[in-house]
Amino acid sequence: MRITTILSALLTLPLAFGYGASAETDRDGDQRSRHGPFRFTNFGCYNLHLETSARYEPVRPGSDAPRGQAFFGLAADGVGEDPSDALFVGPSLLYGDTVVSNGRTCFTCLRGLEHNFGLPPPPLDASILPSDTLFTGIDADAGGDPDAEFNLNSLGLIKYRMNRFTPTYPEDGANRQVFAWRKSPKLLNIGLSRGFLTDGRGRNMFETARGAVFAHTQDTDNRFDDLPILQQQRVFDDMETFQFGIFSDPRLAALRDPDDPMHETLMNNPFYTLHRLEDLGRFRVPQLRDLKNNAPYFHDNSAATIEEALDHHLSDFYTDSPDGRRHPIRLRPRMKRDLLEFLRILKPAFLTRRTRIPIISAI
Repeated sequence: MRITTILSALLTLPLAFGYGASAETDRDGDQRSRHGPFRFTNFGCYNLHLETSARYEPVRPGSDAPRGQAFFGLAADGVGEDPSDALFVGPSLLYGDTVVSNGRTCFTCLRGLEHNFGLPPPPLDASILPSDTLFTGIDADAGGDPDAEFNLNSLGLIKYRMNRFTPTYPEDGANRQVFAWRKSPKLLNIGLSRGFLTDGRGRNMFETARGAVFAHTQDTDNRFDDLPILQQQRVFDDMETFQFGIFSDPRLAALRDPDDPMHETLMNNPFYTLHRLEDLGRFRVPQLRDLKNNAPYFHDNSAATIEEALDHHLSDFYTDSPDGRRHPIRLRPRMKRDLLEFLRILKPAFLTRRTRIPIISAI
């Protein structure tokens, strides 16, 4: 069996109903472009993420990473939180009132480089105070769900209500009731991804960040696209530039810069790109970079170790599933040991002109 087949199955993690995502947007994106007199504006284009070329969305000229860090809520020291410029509040006609924040920022769920810009391993209260807005603002996500506190603290899962901001769905309709539980994906190396959110539904950072503001910072299901700060494209440009600069190794920035001398070398080596182009627009394959330091695994944190994640794909449960019947995985003990060792060494090692990492070609 080719190693790429094994890796593909490992990468395509079970959804356990619902999509893993770091934000919420309309199910149909912005195709419903009018609500009253206001226009919901998109920036960027959907087909950018359906091209077969190795292309990353460029940052916008004039955008500023330090400003983006401030809008994100990460303090100047790069460690703690600073909400001074990161709260989205103000009057909104669409909202029908003044939008008041629950105090959450992007940093609330994406806690700096110490945690690869994600959440620490559960239980979360072992490292996050009960007074933190992650806990006190839980109703923004959960809407009063009695399971929310346990699922967040003990399992690291956030309630995800897919269609709560779709204005064409009746407020008491079945579509508004659909939900799932998922973890907060890490942002490390997000600039090397194709599309955003686990299902690729976030076509650009504007959509993704706006959805997060709607979903996690206030308790209603009302949109507020006309909020003055959300009408400032530079806010999202700056946040995008900041986030696209978060690398596990700063030299990986060459992947995003066609003029960098190492760009073509890295682009042509699957050890660094790790993309499956056939999955674009379907399920956004999680990155394998630094895999051993990004536990727990799967969108619902259900595998504590790489071994558990692999064992799932070798289990009768997976083999008997529709995906398992189409793509069965059978490994002898030695093959399993070798694959685990390979997955453990996937770190942001770096090629030089005189050094090649022969891992992919040697398998």
